[in-house]
Amino acid sequence: MIPRAADSLDRRRAARRGSALLAVLGGIATLSCIALALGSSARTALDRAALRADSAQAHLLARGGIEAAIHELASATVRRDSLSGIVRRGYSFPAGTAAVRIEGESGKINVNRCGIQALSNLIGSLASAPDSAGALADGIVRYRQGLLAGRIRHFKPSLPVAANSTKRSSFERRFASIQVVEELLTVPGISADLLYGTYRPFATDGGKQGLREIAGLRRYLRT
Repeated sequence: MIPRAADSLDRRRAARRGSALLAVLGGIATLSCIALALGSSARTALDRAALRADSAQAHLLARGGIEAAIHELASATVRRDSLSGIVRRGYSFPAGTAAVRIEGESGKINVNRCGIQALSNLIGSLASAPDSAGALADGIVRYRQGLLAGRIRHFKPSLPVAANSTKRSSFERRFASIQVVEELLTVPGISADLLYGTYRPFATDGGKQGLREIAGLRRYLRT
């Protein structure tokens, strides 16, 4: 009887040790999962913060480049790259550089006055244009006609209106023409790449990969 009781006691002790070991391993696994989740969340937060910092820096660099170009044009300063006919100007700042492209508006097509054939030819000449250049030009003309007929109603307040006001001012005037080229994005088929342009990869003579700028409608149209 005594050996059997001792064997039973040893088995119970061994079972308890196994249960304790499983509980410890389970706790370690749970803590490891929590640590991995916290580490992943921290890395995601750091990446998001770095992206916001880069976006803010790029925005401020672009704004600084534009203001520097405006100041330079207002002061009638002549630069060497202006004499050589280059329309791009570079400005260096402590945080980076900004490239500004200066374009004249007089050589662009007035989107409110040009005919459907001119629009179709322009859209068809773009490298990023789809095959339906005529349909897109017809859509622009229809949008223009809708504004003129009042079927598309854009209003501009003549007097300041409170931000929380839900009523329209009786002194508002209706827009009867395209005010900004970006309105063309409401025309079916006009994409952001077609309007603003895009970049496409290409192989250089040395076999290296580069990006080629594809012009958009924004470069050739004005209001």
